[in-house]
Amino acid sequence: MPRPGRPSILLSDEREGPVGRLLRARAAGIALVLTFASSATAASQARPLLADGCNLETINGRLWPAEAPKVTASEEVVLEGWAVDPRAHNVPLHLRLRFVTGADGPVDVPVRHRTLRPDLMAVWKTDAYLIAGFTVTVPPQTLGSGIWRVSLVYRADAKEFLCDNGRTLDVIHARQPQ
Repeated sequence: MPRPGRPSILLSDEREGPVGRLLRARAAGIALVLTFASSATAASQARPLLADGCNLETINGRLWPAEAPKVTASEEVVLEGWAVDPRAHNVPLHLRLRFVTGADGPVDVPVRHRTLRPDLMAVWKTDAYLIAGFTVTVPPQTLGSGIWRVSLVYRADAKEFLCDNGRTLDVIHARQPQ
């Protein structure tokens, strides 16, 4: 039996925080309605189910721009954001960043460092969301050259969920001096 999902769309006003944009989008009734295959079909195809409840907010300490930010493969990339499982009203324990490009991938990087997010806890009135924040450092040479789509993946109830904000990252390899 198909299941409807409603991923939220974040608005692009950078003066507001991401939670404010999420709330304005939900209040305005902006949502995508997608139909998913049954969990048995999804498991047999090894495709994660789409989920909402996440955001990749910053890259190297700056708000993530609309266009793919450029980074060199020789530098660390620090990503910050948050993720919640709104179905279960908790924080996914085994969260990973997933990088996918047409040439390579996917490359998964585990989220190991959690940060406190009292703003999320207050907005959704869910104490468990206090530890929804995270910081991930992607080591140099983890990603090859190209434009990578960056999303979050987690497992819950024996299913894999993918939360995607449409973030991309342009990795370039610096030329060696001759």
